[in-house]
Amino acid sequence: MKTYKKVPKKINNPICIQGLPDISNVGTEAVKQLVDNLKAKKIMELGFNDLPPIIIINDGIPHLPVIQIHFWKDPENKQDIFFISGDDQPLTSRGIYTISQYLAELMSKNGVKLIVTLGAYIVESPSRKDPTKIYVATTHKETEHLEKFLSLPHAKPMTEGEILGANGMVPALAKQNFNIDGAIILSETSAQLASTGNNDPNATKALVETLKKYFNLPLNGNPTKSQTHPTAHKDKKPLKGEPQETQHQSSYIG
Repeated sequence: MKTYKKVPKKINNPICIQGLPDISNVGTEAVKQLVDNLKAKKIMELGFNDLPPIIIINDGIPHLPVIQIHFWKDPENKQDIFFISGDDQPLTSRGIYTISQYLAELMSKNGVKLIVTLGAYIVESPSRKDPTKIYVATTHKETEHLEKFLSLPHAKPMTEGEILGANGMVPALAKQNFNIDGAIILSETSAQLASTGNNDPNATKALVETLKKYFNLPLNGNPTKSQTHPTAHKDKKPLKGEPQETQHQSSYIG
C-alpha cells in the first residue's frame, strides 16, 4: 500500500463511488472522468498479489497494476467523496472477496454511509434511437436511494441477474458487515461493443450524468469522452454457466 495524501480529519457526510474494470470498462471510465473533472486528489494506491501479472507502461515507464483511491473535498462542505478505480480486478474468487472486504472496511473506518458502484448492463441489441437506459439495484429494498435513483430519467430497477466481481461484492459486503447502504448503477451497452474491450461513450455519459444529477456534482463543461482502458480484457469470455444476453434479458459481467 502506498499513501499519497492523508484524508482530512474533518470529513463531511462522505460517500464512495467505485468503478473497477470489467468487461466493458464503462464504470471505470465514468469514475476516471469524475476524478479528472472534480480534480480529486489521489490518497492511496493498493498493490495486490492476485491482480493480473501485467506490467502497464505509461510515458515509457512500467508499473504494476494497482487499485487507486481518490478523495474529493466538497468546497461547500456538504458531501465529500471517495473514488475507487484501478487498473484491473483480482483473478480469483478468493482475491475478489479479500479486496472487496478490505475496501468495504476501509470505507467504514472513514465514516462512509453510501457506496455506489458503476458498471455495464449488457444487452444484445440496445435501441439506438432511445436514450441510454440506467438499471439500479440497492442493498435494501426500502432505501430512499432506490426511489430517488429511479426517479431520474431513463432509470429502471434491476430485478434479476448476476453481478460478478468487486463492483457487486463491495456494496454487498459493506451492507452485510458494516451496515453501509449500497447502490449498483448499470448503464446499458451492447454485447458486441463490450466484447471488443472498448468503452461505450454513450453508456459512460449516462452514468456520469446520472451521478451529476443525483449528487448535484459541480462538473465543468462536458466531462465525458471515449477512451479504452489500458488493461481491458479484449478476449474475455463469459464464464461457464453464465446466462447469455438477449435483447430483453441481460447479464452483467464484472
